[in-house]
Amino acid sequence: PHFKDIDSSSEVYRRREVLSNDVDELRRRLDLWSDAQRRWVHLDAIFGSNADIGDRLPQAKNAFSDGSRTFDRCRDDCLESCRVRALLEVAALPESLEAVSRLFGDAQRWLGEFLESMRSEFPRFYFVGDDDLLGMLGGGIEGARPHLTKMFAALRDVSGGRMFSADGEDVPLSGSLDESSCVAWLSSLERAMRISVAQSLKDALVIDSDLEKWLSTHPTQALCSSIQCDWACRMDAALDGGSLEGPSQVLVSRLASLSSATSSPLKRAQLIVELAQQR
Repeated sequence: PHFKDIDSSSEVYRRREVLSNDVDELRRRLDLWSDAQRRWVHLDAIFGSNADIGDRLPQAKNAFSDGSRTFDRCRDDCLESCRVRALLEVAALPESLEAVSRLFGDAQRWLGEFLESMRSEFPRFYFVGDDDLLGMLGGGIEGARPHLTKMFAALRDVSGGRMFSADGEDVPLSGSLDESSCVAWLSSLERAMRISVAQSLKDALVIDSDLEKWLSTHPTQALCSSIQCDWACRMDAALDGGSLEGPSQVLVSRLASLSSATSSPLKRAQLIVELAQQR
């Protein structure tokens, strides 16, 4: 009751309203600019430095090029002045930035569909992020080598017809690898790996009485699988015979032999754990 109503016709009120509208509009334009720039940074790292991806995706590359040219014009129009209000003085800026975001969005959509088709062709690509996958597809076989551990557990490298694990083991590869493309090389590696591991398991199924020699001859995966197969066969025969004394004695004997052995500590540790669980 002691103050009169605010006079909306006053100059101060009008200036405040204009300033508030300008700030809201400036915030909207900066949000559009930020979205366009974020998309541009992501796509420029792909199409700007990787010609192979651009050749595979001409539609996405053209959309990126058109959006990039429009975005360059927006920058040129606004950066003529160092004032923030310059963003408000370009009347067509919001429409231009929205068009840029649409073009970049189309390029990202086509890029996503392409990556999904690659993952459908070779499902192990699902273990690799989009940026790494694009680097692999653009970098060929050498681009795929640093990411082998993501797609194949414990595999560190492949060279000279052999597979090398992170623990230092190496296993000979069966057959040759198709080096016509990154996807063909990885697919042939997967097939050769299955054949090689199956052959290693077949060779390790006959457990030598000299455990140290047996340990040094076969890879860890084949040793563990062989121990499991041997235990299953012995247990099957023991259950048919009505006595578990035989498998128990074999387990105790092998645990004692592995505990006293001195070679292959990593292999011995895994086999001891496996035998202890069987016991």
